[in-house]
Amino acid sequence: MSRPIVAHVYPGNMFGGVESALLGLATGAEGAFEHRFVLFWDGPLAERLEALGREVSRLRPARYSRPASVLRAQLALGRELRRRRPDVLLCHSSWSHALAAPVARLTRLPLVFFQHGPIERPGWLDRLARRGGADLVLVNSQHVARTAPLFPTAKRVVQPLPIVLPEVAPDAGPEARRALEVPDDALLLLIAARLEAWKGHALLLDTLAALPEGLRWRCWIAGAGQTDREKGHEAAMRARVTELGLGDRVRWLGYRNDVPALMEAADLYVQPNLGPEPYGLAFVEALVHGCPVVTTAMGGALEIVDAETGMLRPPDPEALAEAVVSLADPERRASMAAAARRRGRALADPRRRVDELDAHLAALLRGGA
Repeated sequence: MSRPIVAHVYPGNMFGGVESALLGLATGAEGAFEHRFVLFWDGPLAERLEALGREVSRLRPARYSRPASVLRAQLALGRELRRRRPDVLLCHSSWSHALAAPVARLTRLPLVFFQHGPIERPGWLDRLARRGGADLVLVNSQHVARTAPLFPTAKRVVQPLPIVLPEVAPDAGPEARRALEVPDDALLLLIAARLEAWKGHALLLDTLAALPEGLRWRCWIAGAGQTDREKGHEAAMRARVTELGLGDRVRWLGYRNDVPALMEAADLYVQPNLGPEPYGLAFVEALVHGCPVVTTAMGGALEIVDAETGMLRPPDPEALAEAVVSLADPERRASMAAAARRRGRALADPRRRVDELDAHLAALLRGGA
C-alpha cells in the first residue's frame, strides 16, 4: 500500500535555519508519509536534499515585484501537483504560502502553513498569505505559539523540526583545532550563524573584550554574508574586532560545510542574541556535539538550554563574560558536555520528529480539510 504524500513548498534560494530543518526532516522521512520537496530556486538546499535521496521538484524562480513571474510559477506548480498528486501541501514561509495557496484551493488540497518565527506585525507578504487561509498551522516552539496567529481560525500545533545528525570522525574536533592553529590550552568559543545583527555578533565581540587578561581564548566566527545587508554587517564586525584590539584571537571562517566538526572542536558555543530566537536550531546542533551553550535568556533558547547544558544570561557583556569564565573549568565543562549530548540528541531525533509531524498530517486528512 502506497503512503500518502506531503509536498513541502519553499523558495530554496538561501541557506539557514529553516533549510537545516528541512534537511533534518529529509533524513528521518521514512514514516507514515512520503515527503517530497518543491523548490523555486536551484542551489545548496536542492543539491543536499537530492544527496539524501529525496525527490525535489525544481520550478522556475518567482519575484513578487514581477507579477508575471509569480503567475508563471503558480502555473508550473499547478502542473507539478497534477503530475505528482500529493495528498497535502505544506508551505514553509509566507512567501511560499502566498504563492501556493491559490493553487492548493483550486486543486482542493489540504493546506498547511509552517510558521518558523513570530509574526508580530504582519507585512504585505504575510497579509497576502493570510488571504489563502490554512487548514492547519504548525509552529516550531512555544515562543512562536504565544505570538499573535497569522491564521486565527486554524488549529495550531507546536512541532519542532529535526536536524541532521551527521556522523563525525572521532578526531574531527582535534583535527579542526590543529588545522586552524588553536593552542591546546586555549578556551575555544564558536558562533555559527547568519550574519544578521540580531544574532548578537556585536555583543559577542564586546563580551570577548570583557574577558580577563589572564584567560587564554580563541573565537571562531563561521558564516558569510549572503545579502547586501549581511555583507555590510560583516564588514562592520570585522572593523569592530580591530577597534576592540582583539587581533588574531578572533578568526573569521566564512561559509563552512563542516560546522559539526567545528562544534566538536569548540569548548563553548556562544551566540548572545539581541532578539528572541524562534526556535534555535544552532543551539540544538551545538548540544548534539557536546558543546555547552552560552546565550541570552529569550525566545526559543529558553526551551532548549537548561542549567545542565549551558547558561542563559541577560544581553550584557559583563554577565556573558562571567558565564564564559565560569565555564573555563575543564571538569565542569566536561560534565556539561555529556549532558549536552544527551539533551541535544533527544531534541533533534529525526525519526521522532518526523513521526510527530506525520501524526499531525494524518489527523488532518482523517478530519478533512
